[in-house]
Amino acid sequence: MNNLPAAAVLAAGLALAGYLVGDGIVRARQADRTVSVRGFAEREVAANLVLWPIVFTVTSDELGPLQARADEGVARVLAFLADDFPADQVSVSAPRVQDRAGQGMGGDGRRLDRYAAEGFVRQQAQTQLVDSLAWLSPVLALRRVSMALAGTDLAAYQRFLDQAEQHRYTLVQALNRLQAEQMTLAGDRSSRDDRISRAHWQGIAGFSHRAEAAAPRLARALPAAGVMGAWLVTLTAACAWAGRRLTRNLG
Repeated sequence: MNNLPAAAVLAAGLALAGYLVGDGIVRARQADRTVSVRGFAEREVAANLVLWPIVFTVTSDELGPLQARADEGVARVLAFLADDFPADQVSVSAPRVQDRAGQGMGGDGRRLDRYAAEGFVRQQAQTQLVDSLAWLSPVLALRRVSMALAGTDLAAYQRFLDQAEQHRYTLVQALNRLQAEQMTLAGDRSSRDDRISRAHWQGIAGFSHRAEAAAPRLARALPAAGVMGAWLVTLTAACAWAGRRLTRNLG
């Protein structure tokens, strides 16, 4: 009889705990019962700002005339807009200069890189200056002779670049012909049926550098070889004179 209150309290606690646990589970399940809906809404409003970009292109072989033509074009556009737009509503952006000739986009498609040609001219002038100093050191003359005979001097390097550019141009033209003749583009542009297969590359010759003949290389090495000969004669004479003096001193 004395344990009845304790048992009642324990039963009530168990009942309350069971209720709380069950209620928590029900609330957790209800929290997952949500529906997400996505939609698209639009609204038409009256625009108070409109941008009207006006782009024009001018070309020239020199930067001075190019800038003059660009300024003339800007003046003509501003005069065209002056009657309808206030000056504070018109702005001029910075020009974008593009060397189309240097990127192979002019003429017949070949690279007309005049800057590279001017660079070769400057390098040639530096090479001639070094050659003129070969009288001061036979090492410079020996370097000039060895590079000319081995085909590693500036002239041979320029010849290699010219042949590589010619091969690049031939390759691009061949690809353009394949694009026009072999690809129909009848279906999707990303389809494998419209891609150039590896079989078409078999008809394109690989790059093969044609070395320069021996005669031009010998001609370029001849002046430095003459300087080396003069150095050898001078050193031989100096050794002979030193030998005679040594003989006399020893005698």
